[in-house]
Amino acid sequence: MYTTIFYSHRRLLGILAALALGFALVACGGGKQKKKDQPAVEKGSLSRTFTLVDEKGLKSGTLTLDAMGGVEIRDADGKPIGKCTLETPVEAKPEEEPVEAKPK
Repeated sequence: MYTTIFYSHRRLLGILAALALGFALVACGGGKQKKKDQPAVEKGSLSRTFTLVDEKGLKSGTLTLDAMGGVEIRDADGKPIGKCTLETPVEAKPEEEPVEAKPK
């Protein structure tokens, strides 16, 4: 014995629209993006990482500056290309107090 289920046209269109929306969200990743392996930055670190972009607007690598003046360049796959460090450490100059002008 076969059982037939009849749906109204509105209900059928609603179900199809919900399925289409679900498939579209799954195809687009559902709003979740996978994070690529980036160099780990400790919390409170003064290191900064910048994304390098080519003339077509595509990511071509990263540039990482650390607090001690070192620079590291990585390609788009995260492989290191080059690293540079300063020979002498950089020191901050102490602030001088402003000199007040004496009236003549």
